[in-house]
Amino acid sequence: MHFAGTYRNVGRQFHVSGQTVINIWKRYCLDGKMSPKKQGGSKVSNLGAEELAFIELLKGERPLITYREIYEQLHNYANIAGGTSISAIARAVRQKLSGGPWSYKKLVTPALERFTLQNLQYTQWFINFLFRQDPFRVKYFDEAGVKRPDCTNPHYGHAPVGERAVEIQPRMQTPSVSLMLLMSAEGLLYYDTVDGGVDTFIFLQFWGDVAANNMPDGNPILSQGDISW
Repeated sequence: MHFAGTYRNVGRQFHVSGQTVINIWKRYCLDGKMSPKKQGGSKVSNLGAEELAFIELLKGERPLITYREIYEQLHNYANIAGGTSISAIARAVRQKLSGGPWSYKKLVTPALERFTLQNLQYTQWFINFLFRQDPFRVKYFDEAGVKRPDCTNPHYGHAPVGERAVEIQPRMQTPSVSLMLLMSAEGLLYYDTVDGGVDTFIFLQFWGDVAANNMPDGNPILSQGDISW
């Protein structure tokens, strides 16, 4: 069979690309068919309300759980007529859950130890104490370690659109750089950085440096009656 012209000209006539015309022509020459090939069908319809609720529970409990892990959980604990697929689960997370569509975003991972009963009680006591103090007399000290690079922990997970992805997990990392910081209601007062962790000597040296320095207006950073935390 022969036709006059080029594939590109035929494509322009039907508003498709020349490559599309080539693909259709080859298919017709091979099997005499011109209808498009059947695309991979979605099995979302096989996921009933119970399966969707189970998926939402798994994602809510652990936002970074993978679709394959969800698929294995469904395979082990759900009896889905006709089965399902990983792509169907992915579409369900994005479009079919009761709480609305979920999206993939940066994962927030607060330390598990933050939510112990003892720590929560201490936090409430601290808030009650601060309520009775002059906020301008309270100086806040903090020390943080930074590990570079942090490539061993997952950083992204799913959550409903408009909400943060939060998963509580233990954090066990060795800092490579430590930042010591002293602040107040007036802003930053003094800071220092050291390589590695902070030991007793470095901690005491920091406070010695604080005592030896003044604010830009000439007043000492720490005054009698100040409260340091």
